[in-house]
Amino acid sequence: MRNNNSYFPSDHIHPLQILKNMNHSMIPKLISYDNETYTCERIEGISLAEYVRKNRDAPFALKVLKDVNNFMYDLTKFTKASTNSGQELQFSCEDIHESNLIITEDAKAYIIDFDQFGFFHPYTVFKLLQSTNFRLCDSIRSALLLADTDKMKAIMQARGKRIAELEERLLKYV
Repeated sequence: MRNNNSYFPSDHIHPLQILKNMNHSMIPKLISYDNETYTCERIEGISLAEYVRKNRDAPFALKVLKDVNNFMYDLTKFTKASTNSGQELQFSCEDIHESNLIITEDAKAYIIDFDQFGFFHPYTVFKLLQSTNFRLCDSIRSALLLADTDKMKAIMQARGKRIAELEERLLKYV
């Protein structure tokens, strides 16, 4: 696992223990872990952006965004004292984005990639929330726009075929 930018960049055991004990619906079941690797339940699905683009489901995307924000809020309830600053650090994550959100066939969202969870200064937690929301909103918006573009292409192709059929009929009478 990669180091993160938390106060304890190479400590992955404590964050993984918290995630396991949270038993949160967005976290796959953790089977084993140490500071180098982890094994979790296998999740079959597609990224959030791919799901949104495929299904054009803005209300679902808003729900996932809300769930991620609630999840990140729940993380902050776990704290750890900093030996350096005397400040109480908050548990958070710096790497939740559309590729780390897998949506299953039955439309259940899971967060994957756990090496970027750690304890951060409270001010940093707000920056992490901001960047998570920006990245998710940007990818959802792009996916919806691309879905509309794909739909328009399909409509234009169908219209083109229909025009070609009508031209062919007209040419028979000329």
